[in-house]
Amino acid sequence: MLFETGIRNATAVTCSVDDAGPFPVAYAGPQGVDVGLDQVNVEITAIAHNPGADETLDRLYIVADGWVSNTVNILLM
Repeated sequence: MLFETGIRNATAVTCSVDDAGPFPVAYAGPQGVDVGLDQVNVEITAIAHNPGADETLDRLYIVADGWVSNTVNILLM
């Protein structure tokens, strides 16, 4: 679950992590409790990750109708 603003009326929403993806988004729309907050539900799977390597931050971003969000750093283990 990701929380953003400005995507509730988008017709095409995807999520990517670094060069992996895009991953299909199950839901993108109003969050339902907080006014103006939108929610994106996505399952991130099959990311090429070297378990023996040092832990690194991966960059996650959303693309909604061609508009790319700011990136968020996540730690995949």
